[in-house]
Amino acid sequence: LISDHPQPVALSHASSLAPLDNPNPNLFVAAYSVTSMVLDSDMQRLVGRKSVPAAWDDETKAHYTQYPNDPRYLALSEEIMRDLDPRFRDDDLIRAIMVKRYLEKNGFYTLKETHKDATDPTASFLFGSMRGYCVHFAHSAVFLMRSQGIAARVAVGYGVDTARRGSGSSMLILGNMAHAWPEIYLEGVGWVTF
Repeated sequence: LISDHPQPVALSHASSLAPLDNPNPNLFVAAYSVTSMVLDSDMQRLVGRKSVPAAWDDETKAHYTQYPNDPRYLALSEEIMRDLDPRFRDDDLIRAIMVKRYLEKNGFYTLKETHKDATDPTASFLFGSMRGYCVHFAHSAVFLMRSQGIAARVAVGYGVDTARRGSGSSMLILGNMAHAWPEIYLEGVGWVTF
């Protein structure tokens, strides 16, 4: 790592993380070895799984399904679901994909519009210009998914172009590569990155 971080990075769904001897202390603050578990199943094998497991207590359910007290989130998510094939109306994965597609089709990614002066930056983005960057898209997706009863969260980390890959499995990660994305929970699978 070139700069200090509150916690070490993982390359997506880390299952183990261990410090390594620093190969170049003049360049890096720290080095780590990581073993990651990235979902490699065909998406169709995930269809039909519930997002909120029956085993979750009420506090956990509320934590991952809570969204702002603004009726526009539910109204928009219901509008998005209007075109959903009725066979998949109760499928949490398919409904989450509908939200994702809506944001991909209607949103415009730009670092120039921050919504920083808005009381609710997510609402300013989603019900306003639809122009913003990863945190706006991630929070919008999570709030729309949660309004549909889907357990969702915003994850943060780094989005690194594979062109940054060094020799072997090393990768150069810079602070400006920080990224946010939505994840949904699927019973029997765990958190799935969108």
